[in-house]
Amino acid sequence: VRTIVCANVVGQGIGMQAAVVSTRNRLNNRVNDEIESLWSEWCQPASCHTGAALHFADLERLVMGQVVEAGEIFIRKHLDGSGRVPLRLEIIEAERLAEDYEAPEARGITTKLGIEVDYYGKPLAYWIRELHPGEIRRNIGATDKLIRVPAEQMIHLRIIDRWPQTRGVPWF
Repeated sequence: VRTIVCANVVGQGIGMQAAVVSTRNRLNNRVNDEIESLWSEWCQPASCHTGAALHFADLERLVMGQVVEAGEIFIRKHLDGSGRVPLRLEIIEAERLAEDYEAPEARGITTKLGIEVDYYGKPLAYWIRELHPGEIRRNIGATDKLIRVPAEQMIHLRIIDRWPQTRGVPWF
């Protein structure tokens, strides 16, 4: 089922067809070609993925598969200043969210299942484990450091069935 959903939702991946028009309402081919060239360049693994392993279309399929299987996926935006498009995407599996982390409530800000939210449920930050819980520790006694990632740096893909739901639910 996961494969069928990914094939039907993502297929070969999102393409780019720029359609910038001039003041005379004509397509500006020079600008459109440059936009499409930048898109094609950015979609390459070394440009779009922090691990330099996934082409953007592969990243899309991975993300969609995780939404189906785990109910959610997190994508951290890194603006690193390198390349012609200074954006790289880091995939963070749902298991890395520190859902057992609790911070004292202050001024209406609370942490629910690893997501720091305001009084209205707006995400302010995500508490991420540095290591995946199933990963073999580098050395005996290694601790699992928590990283606070501001909400502006994170894309949290999930389907919301009720409000103020903070986490996604697997489709099965």
